[in-house]
Amino acid sequence: PYLRVKLCDQSWTSASCKGTCDPNWADREFYDFVIYDADQAVSIEVFDDDLGSSDDFLGCICPLGVNQALRASGQDLPLYKSAYLIGDRVVTTGHSEGLLKVGFEWLGMQGLAESEGAEELAGLLLTAAVEEVTMPAWLAGSICARLRLGDRTVSSRFLFTPRGQLQQQALEADQGAQMGLSLEELVKLTGLDREMVGCILQGDGKLPEGTFKKERLVTTLRFDSRLHMPIRAPVLDRDAGAHQFESLLEGIHKDVVLELVSLSNTVLAKASVPLQAIGRGHWPQRELVTTKLVLELTGDNGVEVVMTVRLSLTATVAQPAP
Repeated sequence: PYLRVKLCDQSWTSASCKGTCDPNWADREFYDFVIYDADQAVSIEVFDDDLGSSDDFLGCICPLGVNQALRASGQDLPLYKSAYLIGDRVVTTGHSEGLLKVGFEWLGMQGLAESEGAEELAGLLLTAAVEEVTMPAWLAGSICARLRLGDRTVSSRFLFTPRGQLQQQALEADQGAQMGLSLEELVKLTGLDREMVGCILQGDGKLPEGTFKKERLVTTLRFDSRLHMPIRAPVLDRDAGAHQFESLLEGIHKDVVLELVSLSNTVLAKASVPLQAIGRGHWPQRELVTTKLVLELTGDNGVEVVMTVRLSLTATVAQPAP
């Protein structure tokens, strides 16, 4: 069996425990979720890992709010066929299908200067604040920014590009024509001019050939998205200061990779930055480590894309839950 844990749009899947109905996951099986509101709820589902066929659903726990989860840490939680929240009520179906014991721990996200009462660092929080992307308008219909560290990823929401917006308008024009709308009504519906609507209708709902020439259109999209990646690291002595930070990073030999991804999960362009290079030299002041980078991303097709992003590393310290 394996676990699938979800909190809002964040999710994590554990490793599978083979050949047993009483799985016991190793201590290294954990994941750090970023909490924005104590009212957020965590849900956990259990699946049977079936080779060559779809995995069987074995049960789920009742959704737990953040404070409920902390109080339930280490306790036996019943598994049900389904469990969901309606307002403040939890509705379950089916009798208990077994028990699950999970440990929950609260880690505060604070800079060292704000954590005078903390004796130990629990790890780091990597944040990528993606501000904007400049790219050829023809490159894709919709894109998202993806942050990757090792085998872990977190993605922004998808944004329509001008190409995607036009494709959507062309679809609306074609559907409207099939409903019998006049040309004037289609112009009003789609916001396109008469010539473009006429070309779309002549092309059976497709955009005119050559609408997006490589040399014609460059677009800048505002993302304003924050991508968070918790990094659990060996606990080190807080009083070691800058040397401690350097030692912690030297134990994580990974690059931070930023990718531009299409809706079909195709990586259009990417660039990497060594984790050790983010904010190096700022720790004697014990301030938030922030570096503003303009990354040039080049895909396999030789297209140049520029992403403006601010990368930061923040210390996380063990502290009581709110």
